[in-house]
Amino acid sequence: MRGHTSVADYFVICSVQSERQSRAVAGHLRDVLAQAGVRPQGVEGEQTGAWVVLDYGDIVVHIFLSHLRSYYDIDGLWADAQRAVID
Repeated sequence: MRGHTSVADYFVICSVQSERQSRAVAGHLRDVLAQAGVRPQGVEGEQTGAWVVLDYGDIVVHIFLSHLRSYYDIDGLWADAQRAVID
């Protein structure tokens, strides 16, 4: 994202199959990063789990229910940004 927006240098975007899984992924990321001394500047959507955003400043994590990821298409919105696919 660097050079494309001032919001963050990196977006991490992932899909999950359920709201419970979304909350679990978000909770795990928060726990692991907290153990490393890294705390989010903001968290949105964790109550519903449909689209959770964890803001770590230069890195923003988006956790989507699969159908919402397709609907909002932030991958397409930032299509000209450099990508790294992680399995």
